[in-house]
Amino acid sequence: MLAACGSPAVPGATPAGTPGATPAATPGAAPRAAPGPQFWHETSWDAVRARALGHLAAQGRDLARARALAGDHAGCAERYAAAAAEVVGTPISEPDPRRIRDAFAAALTRDAQLCAALAEGRHPPAPPTPVAALYARAAAARRTGLAFSTGAPPPILDLPRAAGDPAARTALRATLTEAWADTADPLAPTDPWDYWEPAEALRVHARAAGPRASEPFVVSAADLATPPTGDTYVDSAGLPGPRAVVPAGVTTTPSPPLNALARALAMAGPTRAIPALNQVRRSIADGPDSDRVQRGAEGAVLRGLARAGFYSVAAAVAHRWRVETPFDRDCIDRAGVVLGIEGRLLLLADDPSAESVLEDAQAASRAFLAGLPAGAER
Repeated sequence: MLAACGSPAVPGATPAGTPGATPAATPGAAPRAAPGPQFWHETSWDAVRARALGHLAAQGRDLARARALAGDHAGCAERYAAAAAEVVGTPISEPDPRRIRDAFAAALTRDAQLCAALAEGRHPPAPPTPVAALYARAAAARRTGLAFSTGAPPPILDLPRAAGDPAARTALRATLTEAWADTADPLAPTDPWDYWEPAEALRVHARAAGPRASEPFVVSAADLATPPTGDTYVDSAGLPGPRAVVPAGVTTTPSPPLNALARALAMAGPTRAIPALNQVRRSIADGPDSDRVQRGAEGAVLRGLARAGFYSVAAAVAHRWRVETPFDRDCIDRAGVVLGIEGRLLLLADDPSAESVLEDAQAASRAFLAGLPAGAER
């Protein structure tokens, strides 16, 4: 489902921050008003839980990467091991949600072993999957100063990218997570600022598991009109998940305000992107389906800024989300998502507050998980 954060997920639902809304009792916790997992277009509480565990895994990964970037591989290994234990220790009984949990946990465990080897001066163990093995060879080469072979290009899996039925979406999310795990960078936040695609394996191979190059700042009207999912980690920060499905009757043709915003961004450039966004924002807010359109447009601006390497400006967009709709009840673990994305951007910007923000993100995701009913009830 489209389910943009900030637009009602069920008929009659009142977005948080508007009259009549029922806020969560604890920041980040599941809202009291949610009638069931169907509120978030999921078939069971296990499916909701697996989604939030993906956020917790991403936050734990970025906190471990922060230690690796600081040269503290022992601390990196400890953080990976702690994140893996927390994720896999969360009970899930349904098969597809359990596949999601286990794929995230296995990737965290694998990278804990790599960082432990680096900390101890050992050659990293060779993972069985091609891209993870490339990351391990690259890490060993950086430690020794020796050249390494990238090997043959990895195969690209032909996977579907969208599914309309909630159960099919959960199964697809599990398949995508298992494929994504091979491409997750253990030592630096090189995740794509977009949906994750199977072709990411080729991109990592092409850059020899090195840093991602910055791109020109370009945000087209079509980018601005791209519909968001209910999870900004997925549509903007490379966490695996199905693409948004556009319901019948919803247009993705850029509106006049979005065309105006694209022109304003082109003239303003990245350092003036937020003032340009503010200038057009009221026109978007006055239009049809304004919550979805505004969230989609802001996500496109954040992605464009991050791809261009303007991480601090992109972090300011994410910060505005958490200030304006920090605990939006229509999205799974919204607080953990926006804090986690802001924390990653701050980490890329070498901002000293990055780890603190990522720890706040973890706290929000834990609170959300703690607020969910136990078991897999539908």
